[in-house]
Amino acid sequence: MENFIPSILKSAINKFRKQKPFPIISSYQEALKLCSSQGYQNPDLVNTIIEKNLIFKNNLNSNTTFKLDSLRTIIGMGSTNSNENLKVLDFGGGGGYHYQIAKTYYGNTKNIYWNVVETSKLAQEAQTRLSDDKLKFFNNINEAAENLKEIDLVFTSSALQYTPEPLDFLKKLIAIKAKHLYITRTPFNDLNEPLISI
Repeated sequence: MENFIPSILKSAINKFRKQKPFPIISSYQEALKLCSSQGYQNPDLVNTIIEKNLIFKNNLNSNTTFKLDSLRTIIGMGSTNSNENLKVLDFGGGGGYHYQIAKTYYGNTKNIYWNVVETSKLAQEAQTRLSDDKLKFFNNINEAAENLKEIDLVFTSSALQYTPEPLDFLKKLIAIKAKHLYITRTPFNDLNEPLISI
């Protein structure tokens, strides 16, 4: 892969790798202690996510023009070969942002059943304010998977890196044995130890 990277970009990447732009923390628990705002359980953050998803849903209902970043979701959906039903487990799916894109994209051509796995406070609030007959919220991977029974796609976008043990959560998602697994917006590194930062 390095042969495909232009030399000027290689130089910038190597320079960035040598810098430590973020403070490195010894453990996930230590990082949580430094978050005085309760991290992802913060009520203001939960409410902001809910409100943003309500606005996004209403905007899609009035204007079905997709922004370029919607392509990630559409590509993920395209990886499946399901017919009229599409069952998705969305790990870290916030307030159902990707569901709204998929629902708008497919229109009435597919029945989309979408279970989002989120933090306990967000899952509880989203279930109350955002769920419908095909969009549900859970705070547990196994419960979300059992609810769907057979899963066409496990979808995760920018979520694994925010868990205490990303590789353990990835193993849990693989263990579901969905027909397809789509991971996007997730950084990886080649270090031998975890890199924890805030």
